[in-house]
Amino acid sequence: MSVRRLAITSLLVLCTVSSGRLWGGSPSDESRHLDEVPVSELDFPIVTHWTLKDTRFDYRFTGESQRKFLFMRIYDVAHYVGLNDGAVSLENVFDRGINRQLLIRYHHDIAAQRLRSALWDGFERNSSDTEWKELEPVLHNILAGIKHDVRSGDELIIRWMSDDRVLFHYNNKLIAGYRGHLFARVLWAIWLSAKSVVDEKELTRFLGAAPSMLMEMSKPER
Repeated sequence: MSVRRLAITSLLVLCTVSSGRLWGGSPSDESRHLDEVPVSELDFPIVTHWTLKDTRFDYRFTGESQRKFLFMRIYDVAHYVGLNDGAVSLENVFDRGINRQLLIRYHHDIAAQRLRSALWDGFERNSSDTEWKELEPVLHNILAGIKHDVRSGDELIIRWMSDDRVLFHYNNKLIAGYRGHLFARVLWAIWLSAKSVVDEKELTRFLGAAPSMLMEMSKPER
């Protein structure tokens, strides 16, 4: 059983800010997502890898959760850390030097305006007053590029690299990115903090588990 190839409507349009830290790349072969086998309860791969400019990055599953509103299932989300990053715990999951990944699979249509509001609120809720002053102009530029609605079945990968680059992938194509630890940390806090929009404990449930143990716990293929 294969996972649907990752796709989301144009969540982040390639744009530039005066600092030069927000950037976009052409949707070439710079990002390739490979060999995914769904094994979790929500059909997420427990071990996955991709290649960026001939460098391979391997990830291991740490947990999954769902975003719900009333009785609606908005999206499923899975979290990953680098397979070779050593011991990663709740105490250091936000530290520098770790490769992380969020895989979001949408099950409900979302209007562009609602998506912009949700991201704005998430950043504001998870940042201090001082941090918000730094992040606000960056978000203005990013959110201005969100012009298309999300459709059920769309998928998004967000990767927080060990050098604090945040890479956004659409349909297996690198579409935009931003470099900055504060930006990355607050973005991740939307899902992995006490103020998470999902059950953050489920996203980090297997944070310390070995891939071999996860394979044993995974559901059988149908």
